[in-house]
Amino acid sequence: MSKEIAFIILIGGMSKRFGIDKGLMKISGKSFIEYQVGILEKFSKKIFLSAHDENQIQKYKDALKQFDNLSFILDDTDDKLNTKRNRGPLLGIYSALKYCY
Repeated sequence: MSKEIAFIILIGGMSKRFGIDKGLMKISGKSFIEYQVGILEKFSKKIFLSAHDENQIQKYKDALKQFDNLSFILDDTDDKLNTKRNRGPLLGIYSALKYCY
């Protein structure tokens, strides 16, 4: 039995130290996220991007128009884990796994 791999990319970081959203930064005309998705789509059509808000999702949708196999996941807001103190990668992982399974 063959099972397809699903990939989850966490894009919800605030980039406080970097100053701008790292995933949208361009090098040689392509953003980091374009490079990542381009490589991952060779292995699977199930690619999920986990974000912290709708505004961030829209920015990534605009940047990734050429990819039609992406799903976006918003951080779980109904859970006790979603507090200012708990906003971070763990909430993104939790939200993505909850969504996928």
